[in-house]
Amino acid sequence: MIRELVVQYFGNIEVLFQDLLIEYGLSMYASAQFISGMGLLLIVPDAIVTPTFVMVYADSFLEVFGIATISAMALTAGNFIMFLFSRYLGHRYYSDEEMDSRFWRLMKWMVKKNAPTSLIFLRFLPAGNGLVAIPAGLLDVKIKTFLSYSFVGFLMMEMSLAFGMWYGLEEGILQASVERLGI
Repeated sequence: MIRELVVQYFGNIEVLFQDLLIEYGLSMYASAQFISGMGLLLIVPDAIVTPTFVMVYADSFLEVFGIATISAMALTAGNFIMFLFSRYLGHRYYSDEEMDSRFWRLMKWMVKKNAPTSLIFLRFLPAGNGLVAIPAGLLDVKIKTFLSYSFVGFLMMEMSLAFGMWYGLEEGILQASVERLGI
């Protein structure tokens, strides 16, 4: 019974979120991406939000590019807030002894030493793309490095989602899905 309630709850959230995107447009989209960047909206991933917005509102190449760019900016801004929280408040909760564990040594190697590569490519992970800010903040990655590479990573991810949906709609590949949704 609990499993059925959880499945129904999460299924309804996706439908509700798509309805909100259609009703409120760009302001809802930018707000959702900002909140998602802070790691607070993990229930509805970008793989649902961006293609839905492109499907409803984009008619041209420039509109798709604008949607992906706005999304990348909002995600980066939200992720930057999470970065700052973990940078300035995280050291209260993690001692130097805990930071010497095997996990944190791996994080130091991955996030601090290889920051450009990890900040770009970890954005493509579906569940934790926004959570990269926590180890980056705790490990004192430079703010300029974090912002620039996070934006590039988010932009690449959002461009792939947005242009994938747009191409699918233009070529008629996704026409049956659009008709099923009634849009």
